[in-house]
Amino acid sequence: DADYAFATSLSIIDRISHGNFTTTLGLRYEDVDYADIAKVTGAATDRGNDKTMLAASTVYDMGNGKSAFLGYSQGYMPTGAGSGVVPEESDNYEIGYRAISANSHMEIIGFYTDYENLNETCNASAGCTVGSNDQKSTGEAHAQGIEFLYRVNNLFAAPQMKGAANTGSGVRYPMILAVTLQEAEHDVTTDTSFQDGARIKYTPEEIYYLSLGMETNSWDMNISAKYNDEVMNTGKSTAVKTESAWIYDFRSGMSLDGMGMQGARAFLNVDNLFDKSYI
Repeated sequence: DADYAFATSLSIIDRISHGNFTTTLGLRYEDVDYADIAKVTGAATDRGNDKTMLAASTVYDMGNGKSAFLGYSQGYMPTGAGSGVVPEESDNYEIGYRAISANSHMEIIGFYTDYENLNETCNASAGCTVGSNDQKSTGEAHAQGIEFLYRVNNLFAAPQMKGAANTGSGVRYPMILAVTLQEAEHDVTTDTSFQDGARIKYTPEEIYYLSLGMETNSWDMNISAKYNDEVMNTGKSTAVKTESAWIYDFRSGMSLDGMGMQGARAFLNVDNLFDKSYI
């Protein structure tokens, strides 16, 4: 069969400043129409779905680069042309604190997502027929957790007096630390594959990321380490778990401006630097 989709998306955003607060209000409309046309007979099966979504957030400026924020948004994920399930819908909440300086950026966010209906797509990587992309409705679910991010532009920045020239070596040592701790579970039992209280498949409870690097205005390199917690392969309490693992990556790049190739850049990237295998 041949599948066609026609989508219309409209949005309106209004930003309001009042005192130390900046409030953003948003309205979005999406309409998706599908045509599933049989190759042999040419018969068309038409279906579609549409949704109007709201979003609102406010940021309180505390001064000196510090701010607190609060947000709400409605989530929506349309289905595919050959799918008979209802679209995915959710309510998303977040609250957080952010601090930004000339050399660093830190933020911590608490989030909660309430799924009215969570859909899962089964493709070839999950063991389904190639090209089938079968969708199933898993019903109500939730995800909640905390995200932390700390970024430093230069770990060993030389002290600098106001109005004085920079006395540093020209080499910077950036660092990024990110942590996600979360819980994601089904809230209802829809069939033997999706059970109330079971973890949502392929959703780790812990994710850690650390990146350390060296850079100048003409070259850079960094090595990063990412930890993924074990995950379930189905949405039921007896699901098989994958292994947890640390994966290391290497990135480097160099400007070729000095070789007469203005704007060109050479780079070397190595994913899974130590060839870690895990299931």
